[in-house]
Parts: sequence; structure tokens; C-alpha cells
Amino acid sequence: MILLGETNTEIGRYDGLLEGISNPEILLSPLVRKETEVSSKIEGTQLTMSEVLEYESGENITDNRKTEEINILQNYRKTLRWAEDELRNDRKFLYRF
Repeated sequence: MILLGETNTEIGRYDGLLEGISNPEILLSPLVRKETEVSSKIEGTQLTMSEVLEYESGENITDNRKTEEINILQNYRKTLRWAEDELRNDRKFLYRF
């Protein structure tokens, strides 16, 4: 129970830090990128964070497999941001697959 209380305290501090920053995406973007990379590896994607950053900086990727995997990662991030926006605005979303 003590650990839960400490965790809640730290989340509160982090939330307060984000409120004081005009663009919290600056802090969250690297975390989202890393989470995307780790989650995609579960799905079998073989990209590294360096390859994604190179692509995003405008470097030309000639390997079609890597380009396809980068597109998958970008779609994953877009979906995360969409879900965050839906939750932030207290909209309920339900999709049947």
C-alpha cells in the first residue's frame, strides 16, 4: 500500500510538471516513441529507434520492409494520440472488431 501511495504522489508531481509546460508533447514524444518501438517488437517489427529518427529527419530509406514498418509505427503513434485526445475530452469510444 505504501508503494501505491508513493506512485500516486509521483504521478501527481509529473502531472503538475506537464501543466506548467506550454507544450508537454516535448517531454512525452520520446516516451511515446520508445513505447511504440517496444510494443511493435512484440508484433515482430525489427526497427530500431535510430532508424525511425533517421526517417523522420528526412533520410531516404530504400529498404521497402523498413519503410513499411516505419509506416506501421507512425500509425500506432497516431492511434495513441487519437485515443489520448478522446480520453482527455471525455469522449467515449467503442469499436467492434
